[in-house]
Amino acid sequence: EELNHVDVVEDSDVDVGNDGDDGNKNHTDRAVNHVSMETRLERAFLITDVMSQMNGIQTSGATVAICLIQRDFENQRVVIHAANAGDGRAVLSCTPSNDHAATKDNSDNDSDSDRDSSFHTNPNATVYKSTQLSKAYRLTRDHKADDASEIQRIENAGGFLMRQRVLGIMAVARSLGDAGLKEYVIAKPYCQSIDIPLSSIGKEDQFVICACDGLWDTMSDQEAVDLVRFYITKDNNFIDELDEAFSFSFADSKIRMPMEALDMRQRRDYAAHVLCKEAMARGSADNITVIVVW
Repeated sequence: EELNHVDVVEDSDVDVGNDGDDGNKNHTDRAVNHVSMETRLERAFLITDVMSQMNGIQTSGATVAICLIQRDFENQRVVIHAANAGDGRAVLSCTPSNDHAATKDNSDNDSDSDRDSSFHTNPNATVYKSTQLSKAYRLTRDHKADDASEIQRIENAGGFLMRQRVLGIMAVARSLGDAGLKEYVIAKPYCQSIDIPLSSIGKEDQFVICACDGLWDTMSDQEAVDLVRFYITKDNNFIDELDEAFSFSFADSKIRMPMEALDMRQRRDYAAHVLCKEAMARGSADNITVIVVW
């Protein structure tokens, strides 16, 4: 059994307390504050993986993608911390200001060294930039079994690929659980932090799509971003345009009835549902989990 999980946490702080005296607590808090977010996320993944083994889970596993969104109004920025293991994916849509324009596109899972990391205040963060409005920016990295770097890691550990699967079994090279294959299918996540100046965020174009492969098997990052943006700007007066843009018919959809009374904010809540329906209409045979966060 393979599960897929996506999660988003907003405006979250990590609070590590100490039941001892105040001196010990303050010392602990200071030590925790110096731990990078990447380290915290990696530890969370690995601890969860170990706990699954301690509970005797040997043959089941989960691919995971998460985003932690911090709104820093004092410094006029939003910081997104993303992490994943497996093929769950998080994709950002945001229109940057002109002074943050760039030509870099990571839609094909560019390596860390290829990513442009100027214009940010967090030394461990990448700043989203694009030459196009609302260009999709991938926050995670797919860990497919046939990825060249994953193949090398697996073979170095004594494993092999058969039919583009780890030991002929797993189609992903990283996951939580799957203890029987843990020597080759590891739980260490890919992590990325990204700073976005508030001045570069438009009113209706900033969102993150976090979804499992049931969605991404049927559409590209950019298609998903474009479909969400197109959907939220339309109502039932634009049924023909909606039907032309999507693979399913809004005229026959259960979405059509409530749409007549939905304002922009309420239509945002339906965006994830629309993406799920689109993936099914395109023939997705996998489980589909989608979250759209604005």
